Amino acid sequence: MQHKGYLLIGTNLGSRLENIRAATGAIRTFLGHVQHQSHIYETAAWGKTHQADFLNQAISIETHCTALETLHQIKQIEYLLGRKQDERWGPRVIDIDILLFDSINLESPLLTIPHAHMG
Repeated sequence: MQHKGYLLIGTNLGSRLENIRAATGAIRTFLGHVQHQSHIYETAAWGKTHQADFLNQAISIETHCTALETLHQIKQIEYLLGRKQDERWGPRVIDIDILLFDSINLESPLLTIPHAHMG
């Protein structure tokens, strides 16, 4: 079964533009078709504001993975791209969040859809 998801990619360490490109390529490899990509935009950090600004990009994907399988693949991608267990809202080489997935509403210890900080 084909699923539609919306993801947000963020990075504020290293070569930020290259990090976003690498994440998008890995998403294509591990999850499936990237349908749309927003412009890349820069935002100030929040939560812990004394750090470098983030580059961000929203993407829509089509995947055969379920929401939880997508989360697992995202964690693998983040690990492969160099993300370490980091402090909450701290600097990171890559961060990929699931914003929306199909039309589901899910709240679990592992995953909340829609994303907890939306709207």
